[in-house]
Amino acid sequence: MINVKRVSEVFAYHGALGERIPTTPPNERERMRCARAVFYFLPVQALRRNSVDVLVKPLIRARLESLGLSVNDQVTSVFKGIADQYFQTSRFGRELARYCPRKLGVPDLKAGNMNLLRRLREEQNHRCAYCGILFVNCTESLDHVIPWRLIGDPPDGSNYQLLCSECNSAKGDLLSCYQAQSIHNWMYSIVDSVDGSRVLRMEEFRHIKYVRLALSSKCQVHGCTATSRNSILSVTRIDKEGVWCFKNTTVKCADHINGDEVLVYNSDRVQSA
Repeated sequence: MINVKRVSEVFAYHGALGERIPTTPPNERERMRCARAVFYFLPVQALRRNSVDVLVKPLIRARLESLGLSVNDQVTSVFKGIADQYFQTSRFGRELARYCPRKLGVPDLKAGNMNLLRRLREEQNHRCAYCGILFVNCTESLDHVIPWRLIGDPPDGSNYQLLCSECNSAKGDLLSCYQAQSIHNWMYSIVDSVDGSRVLRMEEFRHIKYVRLALSSKCQVHGCTATSRNSILSVTRIDKEGVWCFKNTTVKCADHINGDEVLVYNSDRVQSA
């Protein structure tokens, strides 16, 4: 049984109620539980409304109670916020309300909330939260940890992290890296190829790099303390005779690559999320 209270706490931690509600910071596994639960818990009438005046909270409470779940005001408020954001950004919401929230990015923070952008940069030591590349050497982008259509842009930045554009593109609209197919080592339609330069450039493998870094934003060499806050991290194969599948990959910092083949994003082929 999924713990609806903990699911609501995860969303509240990332600003579903307008600002961060303190709780134990969620990890990728907890966000995966949220991914499994969120649309199961929400009633269809809350997502596809025939009027902007629909009373959503009673619908949500009735749905959760019908599933035998314990409900309190924070739980219903969190799921109402999710339902409202999803509805407002849907075709149905735009047609009924004639309004749609706009997703914010780095240029918006530069123009309207430079203090928040500066704080985010300092918290991450001016590096991508996943791969550790310095923002002076890449295109900086604003990632919504919980997909934007679920909780939007909380003004305190509790749903933000800064990523390089390549990591952000690979993450896309996933709530958790455990949603990615590559984590299951399923390589059925993939043809492994090398471009001859020790560096693999394959669009199909971009999720492997994202998933590995999302789970391990630190060097996996024993005794090494390098993380994405102080080093560029790369994804390499453990066994060079094995396929480039998730379980056969690890993370190394710049000091431990030693000429290993590494996965890189092909920015000419990866589509923007």
